[in-house]
Amino acid sequence: MGITARVDPIPGTPRGTLNIHLNLDPGTLSLQEKPGGWTGQIEETFMELNASGATLSKASDTKEFHVTRESRASFDSQGVAWPQSLPIIPGAARIMIVVRDSKSGRVGSLTVPLN
Repeated sequence: MGITARVDPIPGTPRGTLNIHLNLDPGTLSLQEKPGGWTGQIEETFMELNASGATLSKASDTKEFHVTRESRASFDSQGVAWPQSLPIIPGAARIMIVVRDSKSGRVGSLTVPLN
């Protein structure tokens, strides 16, 4: 599954919280046709790891997204995107993001180093 991310610190938080803007490749997502468009569902997990690779924190969520007939061309060219806020645990050296398409079982992961 294709994943890209942009990570931005939230101003005014002392290394505390990041905004992570995920973008998922439309060619790797399953859509189910519904009246008025399509729907898809993904499962996402965010893990914060220390320098040795030990897991300090783990958060999981399921997200459903909708694609209308009017927005299908945009979806096909840009995929689906949304922001996620993540508080950073002291000692975290990197974030691992794992995304799974609920219908097909396709999985993708991305590791983001923290400086």
